[in-house]
This record gives sequence, structure tokens and C-alpha cells, in this order.
Amino acid sequence: MIKDAASANNEFSEMETAILTFIPNGMERPRPLNELTMLVVGKDSLNERRKVRDLINHLVVVHHIPIGARYTKPNGYYIATNDHERDLAIEPLISQVVELERRIQSLVNTDFSQNKKPAELETYHNHLAKQVLLF
Repeated sequence: MIKDAASANNEFSEMETAILTFIPNGMERPRPLNELTMLVVGKDSLNERRKVRDLINHLVVVHHIPIGARYTKPNGYYIATNDHERDLAIEPLISQVVELERRIQSLVNTDFSQNKKPAELETYHNHLAKQVLLF
């Protein structure tokens, strides 16, 4: 979670203000993450995109800005302007939660007494190892 003097006072940081400037109202023309990162940070890298995503999360969770994301074309971030846009922003988040719950349950149910890898996984692992060595 991002913590700075601005968030402690419930004010927007400089980067949060920049993000809000560049995220459009409404989902018709959402701003893709790489474009938003270039506009806010001045360069696009995985690290910078992660920072922008974290700031967007902070804007939603702490400042209650209804920022949604479209994952189909045109994809990107937008500020929801009505119930329908907000609901569309919630749908992929619910899907992510369901997938994470499945992953958690699978890990919880791991049986460590069976210290064997499935044959397909062993074959795939060996294939990947060879590819890495060839690279």
C-alpha cells in the first residue's frame, strides 16, 4: 500500500493527480496502461507500470475514485460515470477473485506425502530446462 504525506491528509499526491488527469471519464475510450505510464512517468517499463497500477489501486481503495479497467478492445483504464460502467469494472475483479480462490484451495489441498511429480509435468519441466540451456 502506498503511504505518503498526501495520502495521510487524504489529499492526492502529484502522481495521483497526474493519473486522474489522464484517465478519461467513461469507458468509451479507456487509456491503456502503457500509454498512461508514459504520460505520468515519462517512460514505460514493468516497474513503472506496477507503480501506476499500485497508485490506481490506492485511488480506488483510499480515495474512492471509481476507476475501472476494460480488458477487451479498446482496453485500458477509465473513470466509471454510472452504475453500468461500475458494474462492468467489477466483473473482471470477481473473476480474478474466483481464480485466486481456486488456486488457494489447490495449494491448501496439496498432499506432500506424495513426493512425485506427474509425468506430464516432469516432461514439460525437462523440456523447459533444455530450452534454457540452449538459450
